[in-house]
Amino acid sequence: MRQVVNTGDFEAVVTWVIGLSARAPVAVATEGTRLVVSVG
Repeated sequence: MRQVVNTGDFEAVVTWVIGLSARAPVAVATEGTRLVVSVG
């Protein structure tokens, strides 16, 4: 990961952008109230 940026927060919708140095597989899951993003 090169960079993680919070790009927006409007009416309970939060947007994050993750910058990678190369293409990689991404998996997204939820654990209760947590959002888990696995890269690579």
